Amino acid sequence: MHSRQGRRGLRELDRRLDQKDVMDRMQIQVSWSGEGAGGLASVLPRGFATAVCVGSPSPEPLFPGEAALVSAAVDRRRIEFARGRSCARHAMHLLGAPAAPILATPQRAPIWPAGLVGSISHASESCCAAIGWSDDWAAVGVDVEVLQPIDSDVERNILSPAERSALERLDRRIPWACVVFSIKEAMYKLWNPLMTCWLDFRDAVVRLDPDARRFELSVVGQPAPSVPPALRRIEGRFDIVGLHVVSAVALPRGHRSPT
Repeated sequence: MHSRQGRRGLRELDRRLDQKDVMDRMQIQVSWSGEGAGGLASVLPRGFATAVCVGSPSPEPLFPGEAALVSAAVDRRRIEFARGRSCARHAMHLLGAPAAPILATPQRAPIWPAGLVGSISHASESCCAAIGWSDDWAAVGVDVEVLQPIDSDVERNILSPAERSALERLDRRIPWACVVFSIKEAMYKLWNPLMTCWLDFRDAVVRLDPDARRFELSVVGQPAPSVPPALRRIEGRFDIVGLHVVSAVALPRGHRSPT
C-alpha cells in the first residue's frame, strides 16, 4: 500500500511517462526561445515557447472546429495542418496555456486563442511553431524552408536588384535567395495580423549579416504614414540547420523595435 504522497508521486510519474510517450511518437521537440545551440529557439528573443516536429509522425487529433477547416482538403494538406496544430499545442503547454482550438481566417492565417500570439510554419516533412503571451508581444513570424536554389524567374519576383547584387558577394555555396525568401515569409506572418494592407516581396528589403546570422528588414513599398515606425525597420535572426533555413522576427508589445 502506498502513502497519499507516494500515490501522488506515482500519478505524476505516470503523467510524465504518458507525456513522454506522446512526445516520442510525435517526435516534437519543445524548448524556450533563447536556449539551445541552433534552430528555431535560437533565432527568437527570450519569452517564446517553441516546438519543432521532425520526420513524419502521425498527427494528434484535431478539435472539431479545426477538422472542419480542412475537411475538403487533400490528405497531404490535412496532415500538414494537423502537425502544425500539434506543434502549436505543445508550445502552448510549455508556455502554460491550456489546449484550445486554433482556427483560421479565410486566408488560412491562424486565429490564436485569447492572450496568445504565435506563428506556424511547414516545409516538406518538418514544421514548427512559436507561441508567446500577447501582453508581452504584439506579433511574431517564423518560417522554415528547405534550403535549395530558387528558380530565376521566382527569384526576380522576390529580390530587388540591390538585394540580388548584395547576395552575389556572399558565399556561393549557400542559396542566399532562399534565405531571404524565408525571412520575407516570416515578416509577412508578423505583418498580417497587425496591418490591413498587403505586403509584397518587393515591398521589403533585406540586408543580411551572414556571420552573425542576423538581418535587417526595411519596408519600402508602403506609404510611410500607414506603417508604424517599428515596422518600417525591424531586425531578426535566421539559422541554417542541416537542409533547412529557419527565420524569425518578433515585435514586442508597444511597437518597440526588438534587439
